[in-house]
Amino acid sequence: MRYINKSKRCTKFDHWLACNTPNSWQELDDNVKLALHQHLRYEQQGLCIYCQQAIPAKTAKQSSADIRSHIEHIYPRSPKEPVKYPELTFVYCNLSVSCEGFDCSAKTLETKEFCEHRKGNEYDEALFLNPTDLQEIETYFEYDATGQIFPNHLKSDVEQKKAKYMIKILALDHDTLNQLRARHYDATLTLNAEERTNLLDPNGENLPAFYSMLKFLFMV
Repeated sequence: MRYINKSKRCTKFDHWLACNTPNSWQELDDNVKLALHQHLRYEQQGLCIYCQQAIPAKTAKQSSADIRSHIEHIYPRSPKEPVKYPELTFVYCNLSVSCEGFDCSAKTLETKEFCEHRKGNEYDEALFLNPTDLQEIETYFEYDATGQIFPNHLKSDVEQKKAKYMIKILALDHDTLNQLRARHYDATLTLNAEERTNLLDPNGENLPAFYSMLKFLFMV
């Protein structure tokens, strides 16, 4: 995971909220929801808020078979116990884009096994690392050349416990993610130093998939 700056809001979403008093997320206008999704994806530089695989852009003409991501409420909006934050349903800083829990580049729909679909309503306020709050969130994790993710061994026991919690509830160590990360690392190995520097430029409109892993393995 990496820090996401939420300072640039979605104008269309804000305007809709100013003109409406919705009681549930299902009431959000579809065109506004699409604009919000596109804005959030741009804000995240094309990557899933949790696993950082590349998320395809969403359009109005997509069928259900084309969907590879959705708007995620970081604090769960579900009214189910033991956690519930319905008051944050339309709070912009609580909104992000998450993948659908499978390889976004797959040609068919796969089983949803990680990221938000694994997390569900899980949210321990003492352990959760929020990508929109914690600027140094990247430093909580380390990676190896096989695509494995681990708590950063240089962190304190408490910090490592938080990293382990995030890996567990999001299944960030899922075999599919490990394989995808390894594949992207191997591909980056074929680039020369200048090409890698350009690839890992943090100011690009879209970052490469698994950016934090690549930065850790090539720039630390």
